[in-house]
Amino acid sequence: MIASQPHFCHICGRQLSGRYYQYDSGLVVCATCDDRSPRCARCNVPLPPADSVLIAGRVRLCRGCRAVVSHCAACNEPIIHEWYTFGEIVPAPERRFCTRCVQSRPRCDLCHAPTNVTPTILSHGQFRCALCASDMALTESAIRNAYVDAVATFQQITGRRLETIPPLHVVGRLEMTSARRQFLQGTQHTQHTSTPAPQQLGRLIRQSLPIRDDHALRREQLNDEAEARHTLGFFVRTHDKTAIYIEMGLTRGLLLGTLTHELGHAWQSEQLAHGAPHLDPLIEEGFAEWIAYHALEDRGYITLTQRAVKRNDLYGRGLRHFLAIEQAHGLGGVISVALGSRLP
Repeated sequence: MIASQPHFCHICGRQLSGRYYQYDSGLVVCATCDDRSPRCARCNVPLPPADSVLIAGRVRLCRGCRAVVSHCAACNEPIIHEWYTFGEIVPAPERRFCTRCVQSRPRCDLCHAPTNVTPTILSHGQFRCALCASDMALTESAIRNAYVDAVATFQQITGRRLETIPPLHVVGRLEMTSARRQFLQGTQHTQHTSTPAPQQLGRLIRQSLPIRDDHALRREQLNDEAEARHTLGFFVRTHDKTAIYIEMGLTRGLLLGTLTHELGHAWQSEQLAHGAPHLDPLIEEGFAEWIAYHALEDRGYITLTQRAVKRNDLYGRGLRHFLAIEQAHGLGGVISVALGSRLP
């Protein structure tokens, strides 16, 4: 069956005469309308008068593109060709961000995604995106309740109890920096940086939709140059006194992971006081990360656990080492290695 030749332009309604254009969508336009009509900013098809409206005051989109276009999670404007995604900390569907927001908006200090038009700014000057802000533990009571929960979780995972629960100090980022400097000289201390390592958390995915017939997605990975290592908490022992410092304003997943990690160091410190040998940093950090991994896994923070396993630094290598020990020798093997024993 031979398709009949179109007779009228879908834009001006006039009978076709001479050259005309027919698009994949079925739109048929005369040469004049093809040359003079406004075009869809996404697929470049000429727009009929009914479709020739500004979206969000900036762009025109055809009906087909309006139905499928993504919107920027920061400014809520339609994303035309290129978008960016960031590693989520809070469980949520993937968010996409437009190029303008990525290049111009302040970044969340936790997930490093662009903040909203009206960002959340904490009292100590840090920014939070809308998603991280929705899951923060901000009050002193909420953080201390999370600490009680973390202690119980540590005991459940390890089958061990701490002789003394370290006092918890909740501080802002500047206070955290000051506290670390205070204990860096001449004291036994550990520090725990963000569970999503910089090479994971600070990496974003750029996806672009070229205006081609196949509309194929092109993916490439970029390094986020603005990312820097962020200390969320640390354990310190000075003589017989211990303490854990935690940063205010963490999401509940990061809070749980950081607290259980530092409680692992507190337990290690008690074993040292009873004569256990000093261990390689890979073992010390790996055991603490193993505890945090299981705490997060039990609560469904799968994104955080997946990132933790993929890390290539001391934390990630140590975690994979202990997960392999657990698989081969169970909890008993993990505890033995954490105490300095060698497995056969």
